[in-house]
Formats: sequence, C-alpha cells, structure tokens
Amino acid sequence: MRCMYCGTELAPDARFCGNCGRLTETLAPLEGATSRSGSSSPGEAILEEQRRQQTPFTPLSAFPSGVSQSGLNPSAPTVPSVPGTPLPGNLPTIASSSMETLPASSPAHTQFGSPSGYVQPGSMPSDPYAPPPTYYQQVPPTPPPPPRPQQGRRTPKVALIIVSVVVLVGLIGAGVAAYFLTRPQPVISVSSSYHVNGTPAGATGTSLHISGQKFSSSSAITFLLDGSPLPGSPSVQSDGSGNISTSLAITGDWSVGRHTITARDASNYVTQTGVAVVIVQQGEAGTPGPNGAPPDDASFKINATISGTLLGANQTFNQNEVDIVTGHPDPNGGTVCQSEDDGQPHSYHQSTVNSGAGYRETSTYSCSGTYKTGKLTYTETLLNDTIAFDGGGTCMLTSPQVDEQLTGSYTGNNTFTGTVTYPKITAYTCDSIGAYFYHYGAQGNWTGQVVNS
Repeated sequence: MRCMYCGTELAPDARFCGNCGRLTETLAPLEGATSRSGSSSPGEAILEEQRRQQTPFTPLSAFPSGVSQSGLNPSAPTVPSVPGTPLPGNLPTIASSSMETLPASSPAHTQFGSPSGYVQPGSMPSDPYAPPPTYYQQVPPTPPPPPRPQQGRRTPKVALIIVSVVVLVGLIGAGVAAYFLTRPQPVISVSSSYHVNGTPAGATGTSLHISGQKFSSSSAITFLLDGSPLPGSPSVQSDGSGNISTSLAITGDWSVGRHTITARDASNYVTQTGVAVVIVQQGEAGTPGPNGAPPDDASFKINATISGTLLGANQTFNQNEVDIVTGHPDPNGGTVCQSEDDGQPHSYHQSTVNSGAGYRETSTYSCSGTYKTGKLTYTETLLNDTIAFDGGGTCMLTSPQVDEQLTGSYTGNNTFTGTVTYPKITAYTCDSIGAYFYHYGAQGNWTGQVVNS
C-alpha cells in the first residue's frame, strides 16, 4: 500500500503515513499498484467498500481550538509542548484537498479531537525510518463582527421634533422681534451755541435746543437730568409722528458739572441713549455772565464816568477814565488796567485844591484787576511820583501807595456800575522849607459803557 497523497510506501499496519502524516483510513492504493497478495480477498473487498462509504474527513481547522466535537475524544491527554517552537497563531495553515496538516512545532500536541486540536505523537506510524510528521497549529476561525446596533430607526422622529422646536422658536423670536421693532424707540439730540471740548455746554440764562424722534404720537414728553425730572422742564408734546423740537432753559437749579439728558413719553418709553451736556458757571465757555455780561474770556473797554467827593475838602469832582479788560482762557477770567499803568513815567499839569498853586506831576503807575462772571475790580498803585511847583520847590513820594480802588458789576444794556475810592496819600518829602504836598482822599460812584466788546 502507498500513501494516496505523497505516494510513500506504507507498512501493512500503519495508521499514518510516515512521510506526510495523513490518516490511513482515507488512503487508497495508487493507480496501477497491486495488492500485497496480488489479489484482494473477500474480506478486503468488504473493508475497502466500507472505507469508501465513510464520511469524508473534516479538516481540523473547522473546529475551534479546545472544543470537542461529536465522535472525538475530548478526554485525550495533553502532550507537553516542545521548547523553542513558535507561539500559537504565528504559523499559517496549509490546506491540501479536503485534509489539513498540523504543525509539528506547536506548544502542545494532543490527540486528534482533543481540546487543543493536535494529533498525538503516539498515533504516528511505527516505521522507524519514516520522517516525523509535521504538525501545524490549528488557527481558530475569526468570529464574525457583532451586529451593528440599529440606531437610525428613530432619527426621522427626533429630527422632526428638532425641526418643530426650531420652527416654533423661530416663530416666537420673530414675533418678539416684530413686537420690539414696532414699539417706539425714542432718540434725542442736543445742540448748543457753547461747547466744552466738543460737548454741548450751557450756563444759567442760556438754553439747549433739543430735537427728538420716534416717541409715542401726540404724547406728553418729560425731560430727565441724570434720570430725574428736569427742574423747570417745559411742557412739550410730540406731534402725530412722534417728533419733538424745543428749547430747554438752564436755570440756577442745574448744578455745575457734567450731566446726561434723556426723555420719556407718557407711555413710559425712554430714550435708551442719553446725551451728555456740561453746565458751567455764567461767563465760562463763552456763555454770557449774569444779566448778559460779556463772557469771562472776552476783551473789551469801559468808558467810566466817576462822580465823587473829596474827603476833608467838602468838594465834589467828576472825572473820566477808561478801564481796559483783557480776556484769558477759562477759568482764569479777565484782567483790568488803565493805559497809564505801564510802569512808564507820565506827566500832568494841575493845580492844588487848597491854594491853587500850579505844579507838574510826573508819575509811574502799576495795576491789578479782575473780571469774571460780570464782576469787575481794579486797583491802581502809584509807584513813583515827583511834584515840581511852578514857583519852585519839589516834593517826592517816599514809597509806593495805592492810588485808586474801583469795583463794579454788569447791570445790562452794556452798562457797568460801581463804586470808587481814592485813599489819602501823605508820604511825600519836599526840598523847600514850608512846602508840602499830599493827595486828598475821595470816594464816589461810577458808571461805564462797554465798547469794543
């Protein structure tokens, strides 16, 4: 008999092929080969017919490793693995016809049908000269992937709910937006003839012009200063289109400083954005002073007429002078002087009051004075003074002395009025025996007209 797979001659009682290790139950004589006795006995014919009718051998790889099948021997002992052999799963399975060979170098060899799926070496052919069979590790079949969960069946319903919610929210949002867009959203603007760093400004006695739109139609308007009703707010009503235009007079109830103006109609719709304004002292930022006086930074002249009385002489006098106001940037206000207050000598020819003696006076003057919020002050100081009498003799001032003090206020119609005082000056020394000189004290009132304002 020969192996039907590799053609190797087999021993009469061999169960396995010594060359390829296949089972002899599935072996058949090669074509052309003769039986050992040259003819088959009846018993052999029956055996051969039974062998042909056996169910074909199922490859070992069809059964997972370590699982016993019907007709196999699950209790077969396990043979220890051979050291140095590859780990399971590292060698390929080689298939031939309907049979499979198993690797010889496997971690554990068991009888066919054992849990590890290896052939026992004890079942090998007994031919001492046959090469050892080759065994292969049985590779367990890859389990099929788990079924994917069916998640898509509820998606259309969820999507429908989401779409419905979005549509509902959109409709609500559109309704809210339409409601607010159709509600009055009033706005105002403020203009003024005066400014502080670009911000509309005003002072008591001036006005702010306010225009507004988008108020409730034909509604009473209340103006707010820093959120509170504006003192002295006029009665204003919007027209049929919700527009307003009016002037707000600034009164003494408006405190000096920076404020925010808003407006509210009778339906309680308030301007969301206020307008900043600056309230200044009268005369600052170019605003008129009290009674419409020139601004603090204005430059102008006052032609003053003084009427007074000489103290100790019981005489009255009238004289004119020109007071010059020079404006300066806020908040300094203006300064006041006269033309002769320049530190240079000026000469005049006059006569004494008590004796009528003529003399020439050479004087040097300085000044100080202020103008702010319609009020004026002026002080003149006599720095040097020399008196030369027409009949001979000289008197000289020994120290600077205040010569004049004047105060006044703007009373309207380009007019200032006030009072004036001339202090008595006796600090003179004379070079002639019996000569003396002094200035009488005097006081009076004055009225002045603004020119070149």
